[in-house]
Amino acid sequence: MMKRTSLVAATLLLSLCPLFSFAQDCNCGISGMVTDSSGNGLTGVEVRVLGFAIFAHTENGVYSLELPAPGTYNVKFSHLAFRDTVISGVVVNDQEFTVLDVVMTLNGFLIIFGNRDGSVMTVQAGTTIEIPI
Repeated sequence: MMKRTSLVAATLLLSLCPLFSFAQDCNCGISGMVTDSSGNGLTGVEVRVLGFAIFAHTENGVYSLELPAPGTYNVKFSHLAFRDTVISGVVVNDQEFTVLDVVMTLNGFLIIFGNRDGSVMTVQAGTTIEIPI
């Protein structure tokens, strides 16, 4: 009985080896730079591979995502002040990082805040105003 249990365990272990080997040998993913329309690197953009629990946040616009296998992926870029951007059909090859640079556009949300006199002011994103002190 002991030999049979050992044989089953060894067979199971050997059958899983290609999976572990594949996951370690892929060394592939997506990396790049996320900027605004002026070319400034954006911090805090969430970069998410749709359909997977794989995501990262940019630091000065730079991001890098390691993927489990080569394939074709859809990638979503999100930030509160910018319009979501989805890039579909991003091809990732084995042993390569696909470079995917993105320029994000302001979403145009209105910023609402109260003045000292109790009135409310709305300002479109990207607008400069003077506020009396």
